[in-house]
Amino acid sequence: MRKSRAVATIKATCPACGDVELTPGQVQVLINLEDQRSSYSFRCPGCHVTATKAADDRVVRILISSGVGIRPWHVPEELSEEHRGGAVTWDDVLEFHTHLYGERGSELALLELHQTRR
Repeated sequence: MRKSRAVATIKATCPACGDVELTPGQVQVLINLEDQRSSYSFRCPGCHVTATKAADDRVVRILISSGVGIRPWHVPEELSEEHRGGAVTWDDVLEFHTHLYGERGSELALLELHQTRR
């Protein structure tokens, strides 16, 4: 007779529901490849909110030894781009929306928005 293997139970805290119990398949360890900072992420089985929390080396080791998978990630390139001009306002968003769904089309809207930001 074959023995069934016990599955680890991981306890985490959902920001909306409070304490929840998860299986290793419901959690993932996230490791930033630039600075090696780690976190873990899970989708709450109750409210379906995705939560991400910082994790030190000890927590990462425990999660991995429990069978949680690892997902390496990079900081998006856009964060290191030079940004000119002011911040986008709600008026800018509404104006852009009007251009997208108006007769001018999205290509002209982007061009016009770019020219007004110079």
